[in-house]
Amino acid sequence: FVMPNIRSDEVKNWLRAMIDRAGGQISLSTATIEIAGKRNGVSMIHAHEADKMYVDAEGRPVHFEAVTNGIALERWGNPELLAYYQEMGVLDEHGLPTQDYVNAIDCLDDQKLLELHHKGKQRLHEVLRMRKDQDGNSIDVPPEAGFFVWARRFASYKRPDMLLRNPVELADILETHNKHLLISGKAHPGDVPMQEHLKRMLLVIEGNPILKKRVHFLEDYNPEIARAMAQGADAAINTPTVLNEWGEKISMEACGTSWMKYILNGGLLESTEDGGVADARLRAEKK
Repeated sequence: FVMPNIRSDEVKNWLRAMIDRAGGQISLSTATIEIAGKRNGVSMIHAHEADKMYVDAEGRPVHFEAVTNGIALERWGNPELLAYYQEMGVLDEHGLPTQDYVNAIDCLDDQKLLELHHKGKQRLHEVLRMRKDQDGNSIDVPPEAGFFVWARRFASYKRPDMLLRNPVELADILETHNKHLLISGKAHPGDVPMQEHLKRMLLVIEGNPILKKRVHFLEDYNPEIARAMAQGADAAINTPTVLNEWGEKISMEACGTSWMKYILNGGLLESTEDGGVADARLRAEKK
């Protein structure tokens, strides 16, 4: 697998010698660590955990730098909001934070931010009207209602079922605050347990009249709906596992980026402390 992709005989001989020293067999991760010029984790927690997990071919610890994943602002951002950030000196002409971005953020006008966020909500309404919910009905949410969003790949460690573990309480929250919950995402074609899990979630929604009215599962999750939800959501919900069965801290989500899209567009974040979300706290502690 490896040798046909290496042109240099010198590198091939170096790799063969390393495999021989390892007893004739070497893991792909170890070979990659040896070959790579730089070793990065995609968040501070991810880099810290990688430091503990990996060693080089000689069994010595290796160090990973933290280079947190990011998002493309022009792809996910409300264009009017991005223009306002540039106008106020939060972002420069390249979409990067300015030298004085902290003070510039303090000078943003709250009412202006709300007006621009409302434009994002209008786009979300337009996209939803062209989609169908779990019952095959068009999603026509009243303009005065707000949106909570859970949208990402369906995987067990992301715990989409957390939203529906107490359906009565969820129904009360949505009804009291006039919110609608949008759920979207796809399970891996081979992940049959998660596909069955999704079916059970839909049955819970079906069994509660308030949830049936206010919780909408959008099939065929794609960039269009992801972008509309990022720009129009009032709050994003992120629920990855952060404790193992013994109550010890783990980071199952190395660095999800969906929550960044919502914060960029003025949405609130309700989240367990996954890899990327934890960066803010860890950087503050370092200071």
